[in-house]
Amino acid sequence: MMSKPVNPHRYGTDNITIHRADLHKILLQNLKGTRVETSKKALNAEQNEQEGTLYFEDGTSAKGDYIIATDGIHSRIRKSLIPEPVPRYAGYTCWRGIINHH
Repeated sequence: MMSKPVNPHRYGTDNITIHRADLHKILLQNLKGTRVETSKKALNAEQNEQEGTLYFEDGTSAKGDYIIATDGIHSRIRKSLIPEPVPRYAGYTCWRGIINHH
């Protein structure tokens, strides 16, 4: 069962981040028997209306209903799916911290 989404406006902001370990835990708990492979490097991705495909450095590929790209600000996967938009400095600073919101 997925966690209930947090309403960021409750905290006076329009977005909320999640600790990477917590994101991994939530995703892994909801895979329900799906095989997970680690130590693979994704080079690019394609998507159509039916599925997404990831292509890996070792020449293999994987297809699925969704692609969740969490490979950082210089995301190779985002660039392969949405090539035009690029990250840009927006004039503000991001302060990061870990809080317990329960």
